[in-house]
Amino acid sequence: MVFRWIGRLLARSEPLMAKQLRAVELQERNKGYRLEFMDQIPVAEFAAARDHPALQEAERLFQEILQHREGLAPGARAVTSFQLAMLYRAQGRLDEAEAIFEALIHECRSAAEATAETEWVLCRALLRYAERRIRQDQALGRALLEESLEIAVNRKDQDAIRENEWARKHFGLA
Repeated sequence: MVFRWIGRLLARSEPLMAKQLRAVELQERNKGYRLEFMDQIPVAEFAAARDHPALQEAERLFQEILQHREGLAPGARAVTSFQLAMLYRAQGRLDEAEAIFEALIHECRSAAEATAETEWVLCRALLRYAERRIRQDQALGRALLEESLEIAVNRKDQDAIRENEWARKHFGLA
């Protein structure tokens, strides 16, 4: 709530922030950011999300923001990319989402300096990448989840800790 208020204040003078805020609002209001695991989302909801005009607008805004790479701080670029990946995931565009998660993991791990935003993104991208990988390679999936959990614990990020616990139970690793 406080972050939304701060975001609205910043959006008045920062056009990219205004677009980001609008895209996130569209995404959240229209099931474009799903925390459920992919096998828990009915297939029909993927098509509905792909065809939803508000989510198509959110995608356009995220892509437009990412075209302004020079105007974005690394943390803002990472968060925007993550939001876009989560939108693709909600639309069932799993290969596109996975490619972004993988790129974000590499980018955040190799960043010259970690920020709160890049750590937030790395923690969550690891979890979502693990969700896709764990079926083919349980050891890799487990390692990704462990790294995600370690970041969450270090950041004292209770939401991410809960998401990791849910993932462990869901995939039979608890």
